[in-house]
Amino acid sequence: MTLDGCYRLSPPQATTSRSSRDVIIRFQNGPDSQAFLSAVRSASPYHFEEHSLPFYPDISRATMDWRRSL
Repeated sequence: MTLDGCYRLSPPQATTSRSSRDVIIRFQNGPDSQAFLSAVRSASPYHFEEHSLPFYPDISRATMDWRRSL
């Protein structure tokens, strides 16, 4: 799998520095993204050391707005 980039978002202003932070992973192509999500979906939430890591697909703003209107 080839990654286009991996970005860690800053924590929300109202939380402490020890709170969890989102990470955005960008794949170079769709099949890699689908294969990754299929692999982690079966083990969601994924556990690494003492941490539980849930994975969510990227949904465009237009799709989110459409779902809210239903």
